[in-house]
Amino acid sequence: MFAAGATLLLVIVRLLLQTYSIFGMDEGITVNGVRIVALETQWGTGWWWQFGGALAAVLLTAVAFSSVAPLLLGAAALAVAATLPLTGHAVAEPGPTLSVLTQVVHVVGGGLWLGTLSLLFVFMFVGRKDHAPQHALWIQSFSPLALSGAALLMISGVVTTVRYVDFPTALWTTPYGGVLTAKIILVGLVVACGVYNWRRVRPQLTDPDSEADLRRWVTRELGFALLVLAVTAALVALPKEE
Repeated sequence: MFAAGATLLLVIVRLLLQTYSIFGMDEGITVNGVRIVALETQWGTGWWWQFGGALAAVLLTAVAFSSVAPLLLGAAALAVAATLPLTGHAVAEPGPTLSVLTQVVHVVGGGLWLGTLSLLFVFMFVGRKDHAPQHALWIQSFSPLALSGAALLMISGVVTTVRYVDFPTALWTTPYGGVLTAKIILVGLVVACGVYNWRRVRPQLTDPDSEADLRRWVTRELGFALLVLAVTAALVALPKEE
């Protein structure tokens, strides 16, 4: 419920920030400005789809006792992810279908990877520290989902980079390329932490002494992942340079 409510709140805040970015310091955020952005722009069309998906997620958490609620909630989360490219660089591309689909895969992959990682973090730090066997079971269950998300994220990221960056030198000679390069480096650090957890820490989880090591590496992986999200937020605000 908290996650769904936070998503809905952030979607609304995003509309206000977009209004401010368009009308600037002179007019600021006004009711008329919000109306124009939401109802008279292509960005606003994509935003309404996001808002609908986020609102559906909030409403579905209220009926979580229903056997179909988890499936519907998953569909609502997928809808929110699928509509994000409608308010970014992808939809502005000539023939945007491939760009939009690639970005949808990118967002869904990131959600699967970082979402499962966040759940593991909560379970390990909120749950009892002497439950190593239970933690091992959680990790064995979550790892295939996280790895699938990581694969989707990286493949779609490579495709996006090839499409958006015309020349390799743009990765260090343009503002967009520089931020993209920073994102690639941070993703590499996240991957390195994940590989270490998978190859070295996970097989030893039957040993209670391995819990502390796993917590350290999960914390590092999640920390780098948060930096990736921060850099991504800056990246989507930059104009794509040819």
